[in-house]
Amino acid sequence: MKKTFTLFASLSCMFLLGITTSRAQSSSTSQGGNPAPQFMTDITVEANMFANQRHVRIGAAFNGWVFAAYLVNDSVSQKGGVVVRYSKNGGINWLPMNSYPYYDHSIYTNCDLTIVGKDSTNLAVFVGMSREDLITKKYEVEVLKYTPYHTAFPPTVTYFQQLDTNKVMDLALTNDYKTPATGDLTYGLGLLYDHHGPVTDSLIFVTTKMKSSNLLGKSRVLATAPHLRKITLAFSSSQTAHKGTYLAAWESLDSTKSVFGHIMLSRTVLRTDSVWTTPTFVDSLNPSFGDMLRSPSLAAQYNNNDNDSTNATGVIVFEAPRNGHADSLDILGFYNKRCDSTDFWNSFTLAASTDNEKQPNVNFDASNNQFLVTYYDSTTGGISYATQLELFTTPSSWTTVNAHCNDNTANLKAPWPRVVINPLSKKAFLAWVIEATNKNGVVKCDGEYLFTGIEEAVASGLSISMPYPNPASSQVLISLQSTQQTDLRLSLYNLLGEQVGNDQKIHLVGGEQQIALSVNELASGVYICSMESENFKKTFRLVVQH
Repeated sequence: MKKTFTLFASLSCMFLLGITTSRAQSSSTSQGGNPAPQFMTDITVEANMFANQRHVRIGAAFNGWVFAAYLVNDSVSQKGGVVVRYSKNGGINWLPMNSYPYYDHSIYTNCDLTIVGKDSTNLAVFVGMSREDLITKKYEVEVLKYTPYHTAFPPTVTYFQQLDTNKVMDLALTNDYKTPATGDLTYGLGLLYDHHGPVTDSLIFVTTKMKSSNLLGKSRVLATAPHLRKITLAFSSSQTAHKGTYLAAWESLDSTKSVFGHIMLSRTVLRTDSVWTTPTFVDSLNPSFGDMLRSPSLAAQYNNNDNDSTNATGVIVFEAPRNGHADSLDILGFYNKRCDSTDFWNSFTLAASTDNEKQPNVNFDASNNQFLVTYYDSTTGGISYATQLELFTTPSSWTTVNAHCNDNTANLKAPWPRVVINPLSKKAFLAWVIEATNKNGVVKCDGEYLFTGIEEAVASGLSISMPYPNPASSQVLISLQSTQQTDLRLSLYNLLGEQVGNDQKIHLVGGEQQIALSVNELASGVYICSMESENFKKTFRLVVQH
């Protein structure tokens, strides 16, 4: 016997939900097979087209929240700052974590963030930044700690260093909070920054072993050399080789006018707070590379699983000119299956074609034991996303998940894309910068979702199909299969992350059920629909065309 009822939703654009419920149990409507991963429409992290947003960095927490930090500098008013924002629904809509991003007579030059903690008690966001005071010409390096579960987000200063008039060229943060290193007494947080001196540059590594206060303080010089530039930092551990080490890579240029140069590698010898190895030239491992490399990005396995070498895998990717031509770039790299204890790096080619591929970023996916890489294909205007298992059985055969994660392919100049895995959804999340019409940068993001077929939620006994038809002009149907009574909350957002109307509560009984959503009164466009219960969350794109 069917039970039908209608729920009126008082949204700003007035749409109607008609929900038809059947108490009779039925077989699963799964169509079989796994649908191909796709991406939603680009979402704006902060709808402020007058702020020049640059240098975006992203992270994801155990609960599925995603975080973004990026620079905002106004050269006219000589004000600058670092914006920190977070999203509770995987990047659909964003909230501010700091309400005071601008500082007078300041230009912020770099920022990075790292997420720590595997539960709500220990969850924290660390944001590192460097600032130039335009009056004193001094530089400052600072690390702030945010605790997202508080009702307000006042950051705590965990590290502060005022430097002389020389520049801070770059900085990077990482941590071992996700998988604490066995053998280390307490958790660790690592900061690496590049201090440009009058004669030589210095890489300063700062770490902490103080779990109670999380204060950075113990520092050492990792390397000194002229013309050090872009740096990257990673943490590595595995079940057997569980010493827990930090790895670093950076550019070493021949002169201040050089565009390309060497890329150097180093790691801590024993544990995260030990001395570093003598830096190694990456291009010495493959003489064909020469000294024509730049833009390194480094990641390492850290989830306490072993690879087939009973150790942890590390990966570094970088740009290299094709046939010596700087306007034609390929993405090359190295991998090492014993990255915590050896320099046995093996080369691979990630992206080499007639296109111009550049600005790579690599990250480790602890949920699926694979590496994620994103990069900018300036020939096609695409933000590409590829994967490779940590076993590296076929080093040069990376799987291209999507060659155009971005919808807007025209307004890209220096997007510098970033990729992380969302631990809750186990899917990729990306962010990059587009150019606005006023020549300011705007941070965009996107996440990997399944648009077609059935996605199971085993823990909640609920499966939800994607809306059909989609696009729709009058009505869409959403089929559900539940094994128990479930309370759902349905929310609708536009692409600026703004909620359209209020949350709607839906009570479902066991069996096969169907939601009929009227879109007659919705304006044509793309919307993000979120369906969430206590232990389940589903997000999908809804396209309305009249």
